[in-house]
Amino acid sequence: PMALKQAISVGIGFFILFIGLTNAGLITYNTGIPDSQFGTSSGLLGLTPLNTWPIFVVMVGLLVTIVLLARNHKAALLVGILAATVTAFIVPDDVATWPDDPMRGPDFDLLGNFSFDFIGELGILTALLVVLSLMLADFFDTMGTLIGVGSQAGYLDEDGNLPDAQKPLLVDSLAAVAGGAASSSSATSYIESSAGVGVGGRTGLVSVTTGVLFLLALPFVAVVNAIP
Repeated sequence: PMALKQAISVGIGFFILFIGLTNAGLITYNTGIPDSQFGTSSGLLGLTPLNTWPIFVVMVGLLVTIVLLARNHKAALLVGILAATVTAFIVPDDVATWPDDPMRGPDFDLLGNFSFDFIGELGILTALLVVLSLMLADFFDTMGTLIGVGSQAGYLDEDGNLPDAQKPLLVDSLAAVAGGAASSSSATSYIESSAGVGVGGRTGLVSVTTGVLFLLALPFVAVVNAIP
């Protein structure tokens, strides 16, 4: 149903927001705060004190990004990231540190290091359920991405469906298999593509350009990791 597909897109957006707020240090997990009425709040979420340098860096990046977005600046996200990065290197507490070897490049030691030993350890039925769970998560993530990004790009038909959806689903599935075979994070379509669509990206050439830039960035992985 269209409502479910739209809800998936919104859910993915909230999930990304949650990850960002957690990595920024604005949200944290309580490890066990005594409470006279409810015992402890272990495992619950809480807001951290807003008096740390990492949170100051976050606020600078958000402020720059929001102001530029409000002024319809096409490079708002990039400028916000750069502003936060520069601020992180300036403020105390080593919020960001320059790598010792900026040209170290990626580590390919795990490339192709995978096996199917989990089937013997878990049993066939449990292993199939694990694979099914991962497949469903990947499928719903992809469908939410297709609907969210496709809607912004104007690719959906009058019923809210993406024509020839089996093609991107097939590509996404093959990429997930390739990512697993490479022993890396699962390769999948990402809803952050909406940032590119929002500034005019509408064709597959955008994705090709992004892929080429990723390849060119490989020698500078250590520098990229220094960005907070």
